Amino acid sequence: MGSVDVFIEVITPPLSLIIFGAGRDVLPVAKLAKAIGWQVTVVDCRAQEKTYQRFAFADKIILTRRDIISQQISVEENDVAVVMTHNYFDDYNIIKFLLPTKISYLGVMGSKNRIAKIIEDLNPTKTQLEKLYSPIGLDIGADTPAEIANSIISEIQAVSSKRNASFLKYRSQPLHQKYDVQQKQVITPKQRLKVED
Repeated sequence: MGSVDVFIEVITPPLSLIIFGAGRDVLPVAKLAKAIGWQVTVVDCRAQEKTYQRFAFADKIILTRRDIISQQISVEENDVAVVMTHNYFDDYNIIKFLLPTKISYLGVMGSKNRIAKIIEDLNPTKTQLEKLYSPIGLDIGADTPAEIANSIISEIQAVSSKRNASFLKYRSQPLHQKYDVQQKQVITPKQRLKVED
């Protein structure tokens, strides 16, 4: 009997980003996420029709109201969410809905004081707080909407990849993940093949 070498490529599903808010500052975040292959859902609590034109490239657009968000959105375990509504009551209701879910990352645009007030009112658990990032983004000196989008997407990528977002020049381990696939041969009598040398 001979042997066969098999190449296995692990293909993981794209990250699914749910963005709550549809203002102009959301556009570069959604575009960058889409450009790197993520699934993008835009949720607009103001339910404005122009959202469809502005975010035509998104995989999904949901126009809703803050009081029925939980009825219209399903959140999966590996989904990530960004809250950019610029409305305290919308932010509060969205965060209240998302914190108990199995979402892996929840980033909120806004000041430390505003998120502190929401946290005080909601009284989340330690586990819930660990997935909450606010102010959102990495400290890369971002000022313009595109730069801020870059800092937000970079933070999500780092958290999703379980990396610390440090400089690569200081990294001692390999840059890319290697998959260790052990060779196992399981052959039932019906599958037995003869390979001639």
